[in-house]
Amino acid sequence: MGFWQKLWRGEVSLSFTFWRMGIMTYLALAAFNYLLGMLGYYKEITDFKNFQIWVFSIAVIIYMMFILICIWRSAGKYIASANAKDTTATWGYCARGAVVIGWLAVLNMLFLFYVAHTGL
Repeated sequence: MGFWQKLWRGEVSLSFTFWRMGIMTYLALAAFNYLLGMLGYYKEITDFKNFQIWVFSIAVIIYMMFILICIWRSAGKYIASANAKDTTATWGYCARGAVVIGWLAVLNMLFLFYVAHTGL
């Protein structure tokens, strides 16, 4: 079974999934997005006149949805493992809380796409 399948099933450790695949990758993508803005590829968040910006932004949203599901599943396995060992599962619950906030960010991005597309 490949790495991406293990990640999708939540079989990769919570710390690796959350910090490396979630936070660090998102920060790298956000820095690249900021760089594109500084280079003048778009002036406002809703001013997507460049096709590459649309493709990049959609790829970021798809990745965020993917990794949020992976983190949720990994946190569930962490919680189950902690409960079986009679230890605290605080980090699993914290990760799930961060996933809920992440989904709110995804919904915000989708709303911004809708506004950009319809000119609302």
